Amino acid sequence: MPPTSTRLDWLSFTAEVNPETTRGISVIAAKEVLHQVNQSFGGVLTLATPTVGAGRYPYRHSTEGEGFKVFWTPGEPEVLVEIEGSGCERLEAAGQMRRVVELALDRLTRVDIATDIVTETDPQTFAAQRTNKRQRSYEIAVSSTGTTVYVGSRRSDRYCRVYRYAEPHPRADRLRIECVYRGHQAPTLARTWLEQGNDETAARAGNQYGWTHPDWMPHSEEKIEAWRPDRKTHNRMHWYKSQCVPAIRALVKAGHLRPAELIHDLLPLPEREIEALLSALTSESADDAKS
Repeated sequence: MPPTSTRLDWLSFTAEVNPETTRGISVIAAKEVLHQVNQSFGGVLTLATPTVGAGRYPYRHSTEGEGFKVFWTPGEPEVLVEIEGSGCERLEAAGQMRRVVELALDRLTRVDIATDIVTETDPQTFAAQRTNKRQRSYEIAVSSTGTTVYVGSRRSDRYCRVYRYAEPHPRADRLRIECVYRGHQAPTLARTWLEQGNDETAARAGNQYGWTHPDWMPHSEEKIEAWRPDRKTHNRMHWYKSQCVPAIRALVKAGHLRPAELIHDLLPLPEREIEALLSALTSESADDAKS
């Protein structure tokens, strides 16, 4: 079987900073943003002299270092950190990848896991040999730098890239299979990686596509369970907002339902606590009206 190697190849996550420190001159703000992010993530973003470039919606500015970018908007408390392939390679070599993933876990917006296979197989041949055909979106992109096959829509939160660089790229001898997990799906891949490691995670991610080409080495009986929204709760909230709230307001306005009754129905409290709560709410409403 051909030699293979697997690793995380992209991390995107948000971080919190003091919004007041980002309002100043852009270069100074970039330095302060990096300082605050590094305080939270163990100094992983090394950049001697910050420069400022154009951001990407919804961020106005960006600064770029070795294998990473940070995006921010003056006065906003949230910044976006993107660590690309070379940055991930540096983290892995320094033994810091696990720590960064653990610290960013609940704020991840994108995670890629890539498997490199030393083989002469072309991307179209590999991608065509799969058992799962539910990913109907299938796109081939050919350019002077190489060939890429996209399995699944690039607008979706999970898709796969199968590509090979053209000569003289140093990785032209390898076929890469890269699974992209974005949005709510990103933490699910990251948790699997933290628990199972590179090869098992790649195997589970690959099972979504059912690769059958003999070059595909990773093997597992499991899949990465996709994140799914709680549709029952979502439907109930929609029903509450669209049906219950207007009906309750109409009943209160018409005098058929007293506020004390409503509070008692929702929060079975002693009468004296209900009166105290109503008194506080009435007082706050009066103060708001005066201001």
